[in-house]
Amino acid sequence: MQSNRGSRTSRPCGALAAMIVFALVAQGVAALDFSGRVDSGYRLDYDDPVAINRVFSYQNFDMGLGEGLSLTFNGGLLSAIGSNSSAGISIRGLDDARNDADADKDNLGTWVDYQLFGMKVAYQSDLVGVQVGRLSDWSGAASAFDGAGATLSPLSFLRIGAFGGMPYSDGSVIRAIRSYPSKIGNGELEAGATFGLSLLDDKLALSAGYLYLAQSTDVDALIGSASNVVKNQTLRGSMSFAPATWLSTSLNATMIDFKPTYASFNANGLVDPLHLRYNLGGTVQLLAAAALGNSFNSFAAILGSANPYFSGSASVSEELGGFIPTGGLLKSVALDASVGRRQPLVASDVAQANPTITEFRAGPSLAFGFGLSANGYYSYVLSDSGSAKPETINAFGGELRYRKTPLDIRAGTAFTANEWTEDYLGSGYHDTFNAQTYYVRAKVNVTKTFDVQARMTYESSVLASVTGSATSTVRAEVRAGYRF
Repeated sequence: MQSNRGSRTSRPCGALAAMIVFALVAQGVAALDFSGRVDSGYRLDYDDPVAINRVFSYQNFDMGLGEGLSLTFNGGLLSAIGSNSSAGISIRGLDDARNDADADKDNLGTWVDYQLFGMKVAYQSDLVGVQVGRLSDWSGAASAFDGAGATLSPLSFLRIGAFGGMPYSDGSVIRAIRSYPSKIGNGELEAGATFGLSLLDDKLALSAGYLYLAQSTDVDALIGSASNVVKNQTLRGSMSFAPATWLSTSLNATMIDFKPTYASFNANGLVDPLHLRYNLGGTVQLLAAAALGNSFNSFAAILGSANPYFSGSASVSEELGGFIPTGGLLKSVALDASVGRRQPLVASDVAQANPTITEFRAGPSLAFGFGLSANGYYSYVLSDSGSAKPETINAFGGELRYRKTPLDIRAGTAFTANEWTEDYLGSGYHDTFNAQTYYVRAKVNVTKTFDVQARMTYESSVLASVTGSATSTVRAEVRAGYRF
């Protein structure tokens, strides 16, 4: 037993060596005039009695190849050394943790993997644009995919495009390669065409787009359905109007298969005479997912809101210097407040999965001399899902910060109290959850391109129905970042 623990403690050394290699590679990349960033580090998660060691290195860079050609890369080396299969759950999900257990039954939860979040080669000119690779930001696509896309802009306000490839939901390079044969055999495919118009001036911008999407996927086999082909047409329109600093507005609307589906609105600005910043927003979903028929397969419908709803929010930030004397140590005082509400469009639709939620948050921010600042907040959430007693969440906390080049230090605390009663299936289930969190973070900018960060968080929580007494969680992390 003792020798097994020793082998585990030695494993982070190999991953740390890989982290050093990535740092050296970053130095070489800098010499080639790339732009990007490499973040490498170590994290310990201790959830009594389980301790999990993680080593990571994330790379993100762009390289201009000349004549409109560029290469973009975003990936990361991740590893975990733990005592059970839960080691990978927080990053990769239950299925991935199970795969690790199958691969290494003698040491469950230990894994090393390379995640490729995005990599593409792109060519862009005034007339033509082409992208090839793992595309996670293709305009209008329903999801990220491995494939290619092209656009044509014969006029300055017109763009026509087409794309196609295999959808992916896992960044792991190894598992992606292993899954390609089965995806090809199952006929999984995502392809579509786009058409867009845009009109711009100094204050007003208008745009409209059309997307035709066809997806052949075997994902429904996960819940017992046969493979299917999903086709839909999406129309999107947007308008923004910004006549002055005190008013900037935007309006967006979406139709799926020519059925009005979503709409959103936002207005924000700065009212100089009052030293007031404000933000107003609203979103509405007009149709239930089931009403969209073939536009959603049954698995994807679970991931979105199943019922029509409306949500709205308002927030203000007020500088109180004109009302509260400042000077000397106290340089400025501000008050931030926000309120939001989300509710079903039809009152009778209130349910466990479709609640009415009201949120309120407020707190002061203070700036002192010598690089010191502080803030505090109180937050209240009321969630009504039709139970006899709505769920309530009360939270408050604050942070003290010292920031003066090259040092940035933060320390804070937060307390959350959650109470709810569920009448699902007539159970009348009642429970409470309380958590107290303390944290400290420090960052040192060693040079203009190199920084080191350290973080430590301690949480004590009680879930009445499960633990009955406090359980402790500790997270410690050290990372180094190099920008080139």
